Amino acid sequence: KNVNEKANCFGFVLGASTYDRQWPPENFAKLGDLIFKNNKNAKIYLLGTKQEEILAEKFFSHASPNPNYINLTGKTSLKELGELID
Repeated sequence: KNVNEKANCFGFVLGASTYDRQWPPENFAKLGDLIFKNNKNAKIYLLGTKQEEILAEKFFSHASPNPNYINLTGKTSLKELGELID
């Protein structure tokens, strides 16, 4: 990816090591909507483990529909994730 493409990419890690360190999915949804309002070319990747797929579902129940949300929650290995963010 070139520099401009990377500048328009964001990763939301929906889970955390403990519940009290986790930001609510509805807050991520509000942030995503704000990013798209200010940057129509943005891409937002939702990241997390298979066990955190429920957080992605909650996220999408609050977020405005947008094809530039890419849900990778529970769908990537650590190696694949590393290649994605490289």
